[in-house]
Amino acid sequence: MVLSIDPTLPEAVDSARFKEEGYTFTVTGENVRITAPTANGVYYGTRTLLQILLLDDGRDSVPVGTAVDWPNYKVRGFTLDVGRRFFTADFIRDYIHLTGWFKLNEFQIHLNDNGFKGDRPWSEAQAGFRLKTDNPALSGLASKDGAYDRRDWDSFEDTAAANGATIVPEFDAPAHSLAFIRFKPSLGLNNGDSDHLDLSKLKTTAFMKSVFDEFTPWFRGPDVHFGADEYQADKSRYKTYFNDIAAHIRSLGKHPRAARTASPAAGPVRPVPGRG
Repeated sequence: MVLSIDPTLPEAVDSARFKEEGYTFTVTGENVRITAPTANGVYYGTRTLLQILLLDDGRDSVPVGTAVDWPNYKVRGFTLDVGRRFFTADFIRDYIHLTGWFKLNEFQIHLNDNGFKGDRPWSEAQAGFRLKTDNPALSGLASKDGAYDRRDWDSFEDTAAANGATIVPEFDAPAHSLAFIRFKPSLGLNNGDSDHLDLSKLKTTAFMKSVFDEFTPWFRGPDVHFGADEYQADKSRYKTYFNDIAAHIRSLGKHPRAARTASPAAGPVRPVPGRG
């Protein structure tokens, strides 16, 4: 088998996706040759070879011929919610491997969230925040039933890089924020009996910025997701929060992403350009 990177490789079609992730796959009676403009393209070609072998009865035969392959979509991803349910670091690494096997290029990890209140008080609802730091200012924020330290996170990033994937970390606020409110009850609406942050307090946005300040240096990918979905309280302050956090993430050298809100805000929120 011959694997090679050739940035000048002619395109079969005029496709930007081929330039970034495509490859040619040539099989003769003597060998298999996978050539691509990038390392990721070569990687995806090797996945194709392994998948062909897996389907062969003897696991030792590949049809002779030539194929040119590239994805139709720039973003091909999967999101895992570890906020509501903790998954071990080994499981995360295995899932990132699986992401690469299916030629998905993004693995989004939803790092905080909470269960639903139902007929119970919020104090009885599940909540989780899944990153653990030695910074004493955030001591106690990480969930006791499971969280990832810097060594764990570095292993996720290393695994993603080896499997053609980029990790997109997500902190979800100002709704879905019970884990933050448990840590600092004064940040929550209704004296902390809520999963919504109280955006009337300047210290609320300042605290969320401190969370991004602490953990964004861990993240190697270009994008950071800040949630921002389903906030049902003060829409005017929600817009201000949305724009402030987006700007703050940009100031940290990352591209901000956000979810679409479930209810319309009273006026425009400045769009976050690009993906997400």
